[in-house]
Amino acid sequence: MKSAPNILIVDDSDSNIAFLEIVFRELNVNIITAESGLQALEKVKKHKISLALIDIIMPNMNGFELAMKINKDKSLKNIPVLFITASYSSKEIITEGFKCGAVDFLFKPFDIQLLISKIKMFLELFTYQEQLLQSEKILSEKQNILNEAQSLAHVGSWKWDLSSNTVLWSDEMYRIFDLNPDTYDDKPESLLKIIHPDDKDSFAKNMEENIQSGNTTPLEYRIIRSDGEVRTIFAKGRTIFNTEGIHTEIVGTVMDITERKRAEETLTASKEYLHKIINTAASPIFVKDDKHNFCLVNDAFCTLLNLPEEKIINTTGYDYFPKEQLRVFFAKDQEVFNTGEENINEEFLTDGMGKIRTIVTRKTLYTDLSGNKFLVGVINDITDRKQIENKLRESEELFKSVVYNSSDLTTLTDDNGVLTYISPQCENVLGFPQDKFIGKTMPDIIHPDDRIKVKQAWEQVLLKSEHLREFEYRIIDDEGKVRLVSHSAKMILHNNKILGMQSTIRNVTERKLVEEALIKSEEIYRTLLKASPDGIVVANMEGVITDVSEMALEIYGTNDSADLIGRNIWELFPADSIDKAKDVVNRTLTEGIVQNVEIFLATKKHSPIITEISITLIQDQTGSPMSFMITVRDISNRKKIEKQKMHTERMVALGEMATGIAHEINQPLNNMSLVLDNVMLEYSKEKTIDESYFKLKSEKIYKNIDRIKNIIENFRLFTRADNQEIFSTFSINNSILEAISIVYEQVRNRNINIETQLEDNIPFINGNSYKFEQVMLNLILNAKDALVEKRDTLQENYTMVIDITTYTESGSLVIKVHDNGTGIKSEDIDNIMLPFYTTKEERKGTSLGLSISYGIVRELNGTIDIETAISEGTTIKITLPVNN
Repeated sequence: MKSAPNILIVDDSDSNIAFLEIVFRELNVNIITAESGLQALEKVKKHKISLALIDIIMPNMNGFELAMKINKDKSLKNIPVLFITASYSSKEIITEGFKCGAVDFLFKPFDIQLLISKIKMFLELFTYQEQLLQSEKILSEKQNILNEAQSLAHVGSWKWDLSSNTVLWSDEMYRIFDLNPDTYDDKPESLLKIIHPDDKDSFAKNMEENIQSGNTTPLEYRIIRSDGEVRTIFAKGRTIFNTEGIHTEIVGTVMDITERKRAEETLTASKEYLHKIINTAASPIFVKDDKHNFCLVNDAFCTLLNLPEEKIINTTGYDYFPKEQLRVFFAKDQEVFNTGEENINEEFLTDGMGKIRTIVTRKTLYTDLSGNKFLVGVINDITDRKQIENKLRESEELFKSVVYNSSDLTTLTDDNGVLTYISPQCENVLGFPQDKFIGKTMPDIIHPDDRIKVKQAWEQVLLKSEHLREFEYRIIDDEGKVRLVSHSAKMILHNNKILGMQSTIRNVTERKLVEEALIKSEEIYRTLLKASPDGIVVANMEGVITDVSEMALEIYGTNDSADLIGRNIWELFPADSIDKAKDVVNRTLTEGIVQNVEIFLATKKHSPIITEISITLIQDQTGSPMSFMITVRDISNRKKIEKQKMHTERMVALGEMATGIAHEINQPLNNMSLVLDNVMLEYSKEKTIDESYFKLKSEKIYKNIDRIKNIIENFRLFTRADNQEIFSTFSINNSILEAISIVYEQVRNRNINIETQLEDNIPFINGNSYKFEQVMLNLILNAKDALVEKRDTLQENYTMVIDITTYTESGSLVIKVHDNGTGIKSEDIDNIMLPFYTTKEERKGTSLGLSISYGIVRELNGTIDIETAISEGTTIKITLPVNN
């Protein structure tokens, strides 16, 4: 079973040692502790240490001194050393630590996860190093045996007779050991006299094992020849067994491998030296065999791939390079193997962080003495350079794009003021061709009256290196016309050295004219704003008020514009009107303008007033929204007048319906009279009345009484002024039927048929049902008048019909009132909705019916459309949004 590795912890603090022992419990390791450098040196000689953690600050011998002593001892130099420190983290201290042989630093306070990860990593590295050394040793032994078998002439042979304990040597044996065959004792023990003291124990042990077990083990040991030279010997043997299976003798060979050992040591030193050299290189370096396996890599290559060396060696890169990149690498490598010629390629490589880098790889073929081919590659990472080149190229393209697409003129001069570059806009801006200026200083094209100030401005730029910003002056173009230009200039400096000057020149002649026109426009705007009879409020797209007219201040109840400017427009509306105001603003964003919307507006004293607003979306030249202009009109007095006019219209309508009302009430009275006459007649016959008969007649009387009550109640509600302010959810169909019931008798008395087609289950709407009844009354009475007029004109009877229809269409509710009367003349269509405009004879109507109806429908966010034809009739179409 493999023993656990030993970790040495050197620290003069018991608490630090105890902490690390607790942390390392989860690791399969043996903890060896020392409180000083001297103790540590004693323990590394007694134990095989896999990793040493050494505190830098210790009495008598600090961590650096201890590490140097460990590294000077050849038997200990392979121990990895990690320095522990809490305060020594400067670059100089870390550099000194690495010079003393450290492989890494551990900083207090410890990151436990990082600490454990590092310990595991270095233990794995140490184990791998040990395995590698062992593998190299075994490989060396096998190679030696092979060489001995191929050159027996240079190998000494021997035979050991176990029964007599004597040894027979060949001549080559005496030559190898530098012994005289005449004087040398043939006993095996005699050989111990020339065995190197450090190897005597192992040699004697090997001999004893051979005798006891009969097993022969190859042995490498050192001898000291008569001239004092130390040489290395390799011995191997084979046991000979008799017929009874008892080992009787051992035969074998020895070989002087001193030169080979020296060569191996030299080779090892050379490899180590080569490894150190390539690890000092900043560029990644790698060596591949002809199977595309990595044989050697430096630290920079490991860093590039973010992989340890052992994860790279003896691999092709299949596990960490994308397949497409690997295919390119193999193809380029194979070219070098096939042609033997050096190859330099620009390639893409995905590094250990997943970033695709641009590299230039120089690949060279190397052939060793045995004819084995290797590819040596040196990588130059040009990712940053490529990015800079691309950015420079993009910058150049951007500069060209800006210069060529700009309406401004761009110029460049050298340090002597000579123009080296002028953009193509030269003729548009200055009125001269480019060739007039290239290779020259600026010609004298400046207006005479501006030359002095231009000279002073240029002195500020040339002598004091100050920037010139939008400096305006006049020039005279090639046609002798005066142009106004705006000039900006700055010196081009590098390391405080003037390289030249860059200028931007803009023709601002038209802009000046526009600015002057804008000033005049602003004056006109202010005049109109002041003189407007309606209030005007201007707000930006965030709803913040930026300007107001004097009339707007008056409507709001203030004379200080600060009371409104800077506030949000939503603050101008009462809480129950804000949703309606936002709806109007949203419609404005879509439609561009929304006009004559009635809404309550808050005043400075917080008493809301009824207003009529129109909102216009103000856009720039590209059509992008800039602000809102809100026109506000106080319609409080107008609404009072309209209310009075509406009541007047209702009274007139009631007057016209008086006859119908009388008929409507007379009919149930006549019915009641007939029922009573019938009851009295029945009573006179029998002097008594059957209870069921009396109950039947009584129900008829009460039914007619209820009918009279309903007629009177409908008229009473219709004529009440306070009903105009009642808003609720109501049924359009019910309102239509209520209106019909009021005028039914008066329409029927004129032989006019009212036909209805009312769609079932149509949606309810929000509003004033009494107002809508007035709309329907106005439309029915107008239709009645048109029918009677047509009958009187024809001087004959015809079938007169008023057809009322309701239905839903595209999310809206539609009401149509159609008559087959006289129709409306085309010249009257546009004016029919205006107040006091009528097509009726004088003294018939108030001229307000359709105007009031239009206002009521508009309150419901609806529309009225008219379709008519002379002598054929008229259709009034009312469209109301369901979610009004």
